[in-house]
Amino acid sequence: MQTVKLGATRLEVTPIAYGTWQFGGDWGPVDERAAVDAIRHARSLGINFFDTAQAHGFGRALAVELCGRQEQLVIAPKGGLRMDGDRLVRDASPAWLRKGVAASLEALGIDYIDLYHTEFAAVLPAETVQMPRAPPRSPASACRPDLVLYEACASGS
Repeated sequence: MQTVKLGATRLEVTPIAYGTWQFGGDWGPVDERAAVDAIRHARSLGINFFDTAQAHGFGRALAVELCGRQEQLVIAPKGGLRMDGDRLVRDASPAWLRKGVAASLEALGIDYIDLYHTEFAAVLPAETVQMPRAPPRSPASACRPDLVLYEACASGS
């Protein structure tokens, strides 16, 4: 599949991003094997751009597929939403977005984020986007054991 340059970045992405909201469990139980298969099918078609979100629970399927393959994919998690009791609140404060970045790195088992954006239009202060990279993972810890659904993930193939 053809790729395009994403705005002023150096990221080369497919014109279509694959959204993973449906794998977060918001709409009921998720068949994780089917979700991983769907992501793998998208990749087999050449899609390299994947959208996920803190508010959607991320979904384990994308984390499984990322295992050992992060350099081949462009990952774009969203943040800026949080629960306040039973209300969903928009929060693009630097503190909340930093927590979202940390949660994204942990949930997806990745070392860096290609594109982090909010669920809604927001004007962000410059200090919000100055995030340090996560420390590199050793090859032995490249995949979180609780994310291994297929043996192929554990071997990185």
